[in-house]
Amino acid sequence: IMAADGKINIFVQLDMNGNKSHCFRLKPDDTVTALIEAIKREEGPQVADVTLIRAAKPMRTKNNNGTAMKLSDYNCYDNVNIFASLRLIGGAQDPNVAPAAAGGDGGSNMRKF
Repeated sequence: IMAADGKINIFVQLDMNGNKSHCFRLKPDDTVTALIEAIKREEGPQVADVTLIRAAKPMRTKNNNGTAMKLSDYNCYDNVNIFASLRLIGGAQDPNVAPAAAGGDGGSNMRKF
């Protein structure tokens, strides 16, 4: 069942525990790339890459012919759940760990093989 505006609710779970998820309203004819861009806008600039998974299969942005894949190509209907895997830029620094000194000792504390 679709709303009068032709849009469907797409629930994207950002972690496997279900603690963080977002709802996006898109049309079934919108592309997978449009959903990825909406996720990046919602999550902020630290997101470098997004992989979407629907029905245990990764959602590709383009098919073998190079044409853009649409949400309807993956049978996305109203209130569908999609899992997202985010690759983040950078990382958090532990405030309890002192930063390494500039120059250092040449990495003598690193394990040598």
